[in-house]
Amino acid sequence: MMLLCQYCKIAATEFENIPYWEKLINNILPSLFSLVTVLVSGYFLYRYALRQKKKEIFIELEKVKYARKLNALEGCWKLLQYMTDTENGKSILTWRKKEDGKEYFINLELVDEFINSLSSCFYESGLGIYIPPGIKNKLFSYRNIIYGFNLKMKESAEKIIKVKNEEMAKEMIAIFQEAVKEIKKETDSIEKVDLSIYNNRNNNSKTK
Repeated sequence: MMLLCQYCKIAATEFENIPYWEKLINNILPSLFSLVTVLVSGYFLYRYALRQKKKEIFIELEKVKYARKLNALEGCWKLLQYMTDTENGKSILTWRKKEDGKEYFINLELVDEFINSLSSCFYESGLGIYIPPGIKNKLFSYRNIIYGFNLKMKESAEKIIKVKNEEMAKEMIAIFQEAVKEIKKETDSIEKVDLSIYNNRNNNSKTK
């Protein structure tokens, strides 16, 4: 009987303490929930800010790349003054009319000047890495053709010599015309670039 009474007292004591625990839990849970909410929100805000920063850095790098590529194309365009057969004071190849067509001439002084300018544009400026392969091939194909004249320059006292191989002169003109098209095409492609597509591309990659 005494054991039963003791048990009842203990149960009554614990029952009396229930409101205290309820109050304690009711006070702690909202604070705990708020803390968890702040931590989770902070984590996702941090991830979002980090992702945005990466996008900004990527876009800035792309802008630098396209700016340098445009500078490289401008350098290539300047080299065309040597390659054109339209006489302008810098034209390596010029021509005169004759009864059965044209006769072509090479300005030996400008040959060496073109080779040095090409080297400066491609190597010394560091922009050669941004020159598209198609344009680079045209420039160096032209250089390879006229390089032989650079050797003749040392042997000849004349500044301007007649081109005996008419097909070679026509090939030089064709290379020039193709280079013009390539440079214009590459320049147009840069002007049409919309860097906002990289934002969309990055967003899509994150959702996959």
